Amino acid sequence: MSVRAVMSKREDAVIFKGDETLDKALELLETYGIPKGLLMPLENVEDGGGVEATGDIWLKQKGGVKHHFKRADSFVQYSTEISCQLEKNKMKNIKGVKAKKRHMPFYVPVREIVVDEEATPPKVYFKSYANLGECFPAEYFNSKD
Repeated sequence: MSVRAVMSKREDAVIFKGDETLDKALELLETYGIPKGLLMPLENVEDGGGVEATGDIWLKQKGGVKHHFKRADSFVQYSTEISCQLEKNKMKNIKGVKAKKRHMPFYVPVREIVVDEEATPPKVYFKSYANLGECFPAEYFNSKD
């Protein structure tokens, strides 16, 4: 059973459908101090929701999306179902997102995203397994490009 299916059955889950879903997710990211451009590439989002008490959120889109963040020169694949747990300046336990740099032969799963607002300029750290990771200025992800 998918994470979305499990969480949507919880009594305290807030569920959105249709056009408002992505807008609500972007608002939520901003509330947690995470650049909303990280989810802007999503297309045809059908439903999503979250559990405020745990910070768990999920989104479902009709098909997967590939996107090139030009300023970071990174390629990202978003699967049809994306889920994570939100904390202040952090997305953890991410499922459904993979990334790679131009020179890499394969995509690696993104498991955690941390925003360091104390850095000058603010930075976004992307983490995967085995301490693989990358860091970029947060401004690279304030919009879709």
